[in-house]
Amino acid sequence: MDERDIQTLEIHQTALTALQAPTKRFRGRGFFSALKALKAAPPTRDWLEASIMVGALKRGRPYNTLAFINQLRNISKTDEDKKRAEKFIAKVALYLSPTLLTSHGFIEPENTFGQASHDEIWAGLERHMNVLKNAGLKVFLDSGPLLGLVRDGKLIDHDNDIDLGLILDADSEEAAALEWKKIPQKLRDLGIFSEGSDKNPGLVRLTEVAGFTIDVFPAWFADNKAYIFPHTYGELKPEDVFPFRVCKITGLDQPAEPEKMLAVNYGTGWRTYDPLWKFEQPRGFDSFLARILPTEDPK
Repeated sequence: MDERDIQTLEIHQTALTALQAPTKRFRGRGFFSALKALKAAPPTRDWLEASIMVGALKRGRPYNTLAFINQLRNISKTDEDKKRAEKFIAKVALYLSPTLLTSHGFIEPENTFGQASHDEIWAGLERHMNVLKNAGLKVFLDSGPLLGLVRDGKLIDHDNDIDLGLILDADSEEAAALEWKKIPQKLRDLGIFSEGSDKNPGLVRLTEVAGFTIDVFPAWFADNKAYIFPHTYGELKPEDVFPFRVCKITGLDQPAEPEKMLAVNYGTGWRTYDPLWKFEQPRGFDSFLARILPTEDPK
């Protein structure tokens, strides 16, 4: 065992002790920096567990913490290792409770769909979608709300935002980028644009419904393939998406083949509830993102 392993184990033990004694305040100053310096390639199980515990104890760096949880799962190949990993993850979740660690960070239950009026949300979302449809825009339920409806018949309890896809008229990436840049102004004209949301070029945000955000993502068809940012890069055909299928629960538009889209977005295990699932960075959309990034005005 080298010095790096020894230092990692020391942090691991300190964090584990704190995790098992939640009444005491955890200080752990400098642990994030220390763990970064101690990281091996690939990271060891002890390093991943230590990093997860420090993230939970300090309520810090939630996206990294969630990524480390999924890495821990990925390196657990045997049944024994899988059981150990899930037991450890359950211990961390119990420590955090009632706070939830999700792909949106550390959130409190009262800020999730689990404690919200779904009828109010669906009614507000229907109004927004009707405004868009009446303006000739093709929008559909996407990602989280689509997953919840198809799998559970409702919004996902731990989720806290609505995702919509917007099919552009473009038939190429270049044309899609040009069209997408004009969408914020269209939404302003319709009176449902959330100002400041265009700072993230990959999405636009509508005005809130029942206190929850609504994110809209670009989609287009080219060469008989469907592109839906950020999860589908040509794996589906246009007919898998459009014409839309009407959701029997909400009456809102969803993809023609929602199960196919969910399998691309969340993987083959999408039917299994997993609040700790983490979306990997989009692949294939680099050039599209480069086209829509704001350019600085020449001086």
